Amino acid sequence: MLAASPSNTRRRLAALTAAASLVAVATIVAPALSGAAVQSAGSTVEVQVTGVAGVPDDAAAVVLNVAAVTPDEPGYVTAYPCGHERPLASTLNYAAGVNVANNATVAVGEGGKVCLYTKARTDLIADIGGWYGANQGFSAATPERLLDTRDTQRLGAGTVRELQVTGRAGVPGGASAVMLNLAAVDPGDAGYLTAYPCGTERPIASNINFRPGGAVANGVVVGVGSGGRVCLYAKADVDIVADLGGWFMPNSSITAGVPRRLLDTRTEAIRSAGSTYELQVAGRAGVPDGAAAALLNLAAVDPQGHGYVTAYPCGVDRPLASTVNFSRGVTIANNATVAIGSGGKVCLFVSAATHLVADLGAWHANGEGFKAITPQRVLDTRSPAPPGPTPAGPTPADPTPPIPTGPGFVETFDGNRGRDRFATGVYHRDDNLVASTEWSGDHDIACNGPDTQRTIHRDRPDEYFYLCRDHWMTALGDTSGYSIAWFSPDDDHDGNPDTFSRSERTTVTWDVNVTDLGARLWWEVVLVAPGTPYLTTIDWVANTAQIEPYHADTIAVGTGPYGSDGNIFSDGATRDPLGFHHVCAIDPEGCASKAIRRPFSMHDNGNGTITFEFLGTTYTYDGQFPENYQVYFKQHAYTPNKDGIPAGYTTHWDNITIQ
Repeated sequence: MLAASPSNTRRRLAALTAAASLVAVATIVAPALSGAAVQSAGSTVEVQVTGVAGVPDDAAAVVLNVAAVTPDEPGYVTAYPCGHERPLASTLNYAAGVNVANNATVAVGEGGKVCLYTKARTDLIADIGGWYGANQGFSAATPERLLDTRDTQRLGAGTVRELQVTGRAGVPGGASAVMLNLAAVDPGDAGYLTAYPCGTERPIASNINFRPGGAVANGVVVGVGSGGRVCLYAKADVDIVADLGGWFMPNSSITAGVPRRLLDTRTEAIRSAGSTYELQVAGRAGVPDGAAAALLNLAAVDPQGHGYVTAYPCGVDRPLASTVNFSRGVTIANNATVAIGSGGKVCLFVSAATHLVADLGAWHANGEGFKAITPQRVLDTRSPAPPGPTPAGPTPADPTPPIPTGPGFVETFDGNRGRDRFATGVYHRDDNLVASTEWSGDHDIACNGPDTQRTIHRDRPDEYFYLCRDHWMTALGDTSGYSIAWFSPDDDHDGNPDTFSRSERTTVTWDVNVTDLGARLWWEVVLVAPGTPYLTTIDWVANTAQIEPYHADTIAVGTGPYGSDGNIFSDGATRDPLGFHHVCAIDPEGCASKAIRRPFSMHDNGNGTITFEFLGTTYTYDGQFPENYQVYFKQHAYTPNKDGIPAGYTTHWDNITIQ
């Protein structure tokens, strides 16, 4: 929720609805900074900013990207200079269980610190992107509210509100630009908000993209227009809240004009996962070749998965930081002040496939007024800070992430390695009823051409599991009755599956093929408490399989006994999210080839719900991971002789993480 106005008697902001999936936040391999732990509701953490990342003691303000990670309930964060009374303002707004970030320029307070207040219990992350020198034409203010239409009149669709900024909250008449934090509150429809100098033509640009209900905020630097006003255009009916963060005088290093669009990949091609776009900034829209930094509004449009955008100066190593965090299908924007790199370019990395839109709001001349840096983390209250980057969605942030030590687990099988990191096993209901003692599995031992096969012997269980072409395969052949081939992380090599803690590891991801292999041939990923049965199955199959049905605290995802229909099990109930829709109708390309692996994930939201990403869509149900759990990856074969004896089949796995 937004920080409430005392005079807000007309309407209160409805609680933000929890999103169906967790937005990815890039993390850095480092201990939690500032000695902080998860922040309790109503608490404030002091972040040291001077003396860190090169910020001098006399810096007037810093640019921070602040993220709330897995909040317990809806709320907001207020960033302000330490030593001042906490203002009636909000920097970012969040929903329960959903990570969200926003960019803010904050005045440096007592002791060289910035204070971050959180309304609800949450972890906090802050990345510093630059700082403003003292007496350089920029005045950073303790945030002050200039507009809250919940107290006055809501903006209608297609209307413009003129906001007086000069002569208020200390902004002088000669100010050339202001820094605002804008929030769109309880929109009636999907749309966007555009801020621009009054007296100029409204540009083709957006500062906030919103959906019906909830609230979303973004920082913006906008030129002051005629009459000392800033114009706010709303595409759909919405309430608007505007908080002042500071102002610029004409002698400052910044030049703020009418926003200009620099990039829209919707007219080109969608950016693929793991790719980097080099955006030419210098020499365009009036930006001179020697400009030091650009103020960009970056939007991820129609993302194809969960992930993030990292904006950084081209010519340097990509930092482990995030600028925009997004979830599948949800357009979201964030403002960023980015140093301009080699060739006058800014680099935009995307961890998952998405379109990108970039609008230029202003730029800094190369001088003493503002110093932009490659983003650097100054706060991460998670303890210990997770290895990463680790998106909560199923696509790894890095093609070859490091293998961490401790309670997490990452295995990409690159270089055909990782076989020794798993415990394995085989179950046969009728071990003495065998029609055939061997069958063929995909890929021969030498991993030659795609059509080669290897022989699997029923009495040699280790042959059921093998590596080839940088991924992991399980193989089952002729069975009579019911068989399972399973594997589970065993990082300490003691033959017993590793145990993970729900308080530390809340996301399990993997890639696997969705090929329709026929009825009663399917795969599952199962979470169980240590000591409880792991060779479990759906209740109506359990009697035939002669194994136990799922226990109430079992969490499972799979393609189900029909081999082609999604099944999810949580909170003691079996769900069929696909409604018995055939996987080939949903994913014909993947169904056509076992070599094509699709990403899947399950995430404990920490609020009594679990979000599954399954065949490209998210599903959120009641339930939670066991307090301590083990993860089993299973391939099932149930009485296949009802449909004829199969020659054997394989399941292809990759990119397994428990984070």
